[in-house]
Amino acid sequence: MTYSYKKILLKKDRDEVITKHCAGKKILHIGATDAPFTKEKLEAGLLLHKKLMACSDHVLGIDIDQEAIMWLKQQGIENITYFDMNALGELPYKPDVIVFGEIIEHLQNLETAIINLKSIMTSETELIISTPNQLYVLNFLITLLQQRECVHEDHKIGFTYGLLRQLLSTNDLEIEHFYFTFLPRTSEAWYKKITRKICHFRPGVAETLLAIVKCKHSVV
Repeated sequence: MTYSYKKILLKKDRDEVITKHCAGKKILHIGATDAPFTKEKLEAGLLLHKKLMACSDHVLGIDIDQEAIMWLKQQGIENITYFDMNALGELPYKPDVIVFGEIIEHLQNLETAIINLKSIMTSETELIISTPNQLYVLNFLITLLQQRECVHEDHKIGFTYGLLRQLLSTNDLEIEHFYFTFLPRTSEAWYKKITRKICHFRPGVAETLLAIVKCKHSVV
C-alpha cells in the first residue's frame, strides 16, 4: 500500500488543534496528568489538561499515576481521577470527545486498548489520537549523521501515517481529519527550528501524527 501526504495539512501546534476541536464539548482526557512531566508542563503553561479546562466546562481526566493526581489537586486541578482505561466500559461518563494523546506508543496490546476505547464510543463520539511520527526528519538526520537512534525509554511501538491509518481502519475506526503537527514548547534549539522549516515543505516528516476518528459502527 502507498499513501499520499499531498492533501494533509501541517499544523504548528498539536494542542491548538486539540483544544479548537474540543471547544465547548464534553471531554474525556485519558492520561491527563502527563506524568512524569506533570510539574514541568504545568509550570511552563504546557499541560494539555489545563488547556482543555480553558476550552470547555465539561472535562474529566483519568490517569493511573496517583502521585501526580494528588499533586495536581494541590494546584487546584480537581477533575482528574484514578481510573484504569482497561475498565473504560464501566466509566459513568459519556463524552463527546476522547483525547488520547501520546499514549498509544507506550502500549503493548493495541487491540485491547482500542476495544476499551470503543466501549464508551457511540457513532457520534470523536476520538483524538496523537503519537510521534517515526518518519520525523530530525530522527532521520540523527541516524544518518550520527549513526545512532533516539528512542523514548518507555515506547513499545512506532507509527507512520500509513501504519496508523491501517491500524484504525482494521479496528473499524474511520479518520475524519488528519494532521501532521508539532508538540508545543516554550523555546526550541536552532536545529529544531530548521526542521520546522523543512516540514513546511514536506509535512509528512513532521514530529507528530494527529487523527480525529469515529467508529464506523456504534458499540454503545
